[in-house]
Amino acid sequence: MAAEQTTLRTKRLYRRQMVDVCRYVVLALTLVSSLASLCLMYNLQHEPHRVRVDDISSVLRSEQVGRQAKYDRQLMHMGPSQPRATTATGRASASTEGSLHQQERLRHQAQEQLREQLRDRLEVIKSVPRPPDRAYNFNVSVSDAIRLDRDIDDTRPPACREVSYNLSSLPRASVVVPFYNEAWSTLLRTVHSILNRTPDELLVEIILVDDSSTHGYLKQPLADYVGMLPKVRLTRNVRREGLVRSRLAGCEIARGEIIVFFDAHTECNVGWLPPLLVELKRRPTAVLQPFVDGIDPVAMTYAKPLDVHKGGFTWDLRYGRLCCGVLWKWGGAVVQWCDG
Repeated sequence: MAAEQTTLRTKRLYRRQMVDVCRYVVLALTLVSSLASLCLMYNLQHEPHRVRVDDISSVLRSEQVGRQAKYDRQLMHMGPSQPRATTATGRASASTEGSLHQQERLRHQAQEQLREQLRDRLEVIKSVPRPPDRAYNFNVSVSDAIRLDRDIDDTRPPACREVSYNLSSLPRASVVVPFYNEAWSTLLRTVHSILNRTPDELLVEIILVDDSSTHGYLKQPLADYVGMLPKVRLTRNVRREGLVRSRLAGCEIARGEIIVFFDAHTECNVGWLPPLLVELKRRPTAVLQPFVDGIDPVAMTYAKPLDVHKGGFTWDLRYGRLCCGVLWKWGGAVVQWCDG
């Protein structure tokens, strides 16, 4: 009997020791995560120009090539010109072809005029002084030198690229983008990426919600610029409301069946919206989180995605991706976005 009691005490003591060890491990991980976050913030704030020169030089060289050539279809999101009709000989056919030529010329003139107006308004935005890079926690100088409609690699898996969607059967979406004192280049690049890489028949509008920003370039210069873009609306909070209330303010005026929230420093990739709409049509009550690739805060290069896409929350409750072979699993079904 005494031996059994001794064994029981030993087991209890062992369990308590294991519980204490687990607590110490969790505490140590929390401290390491906090220190890593503090070090990252310190480096971004105090060494904003300690950059990889080769990466930035290659980015700027690529941006200088074709800077003026991209403003036709991608920048304006106005679609291709009407094709030239091939008709039989005859007076009626010649008249029809001449009418198409005239429409194409008028369309081209309108596009050229709109491009010039946008360039002028962008120069006004650039002329307004802004805070130094360290106020934004990323390299704004490099971002400002990159085109607003830059090309990025299609990072979808090969299987997803082969999936076709019946766009006419999908609900239409409104994109809500709250911002507060955002850099103009990242904000406008967000808008242009949505316009350039979203099917026109699926996009109702882009709603920019200004959470009472104080920077001058986000006032009238921004309003003049986005006022020239199709499907873009700008609303402003009377006072500072925060991220959640700003999103709700955009929801109140949204006209789309689906509402998509974007950060103001985001670039959507090719084919980003249809897979989400397919899943929402299948499960209307779902809240979806797509794959999120990274953008280097120093060189502003679009990062190569991980082979395994798994998201979670860090110890300070920020959303992040898991790597190094450690995966977190939580409740809910895993959605295969390309399974249309």
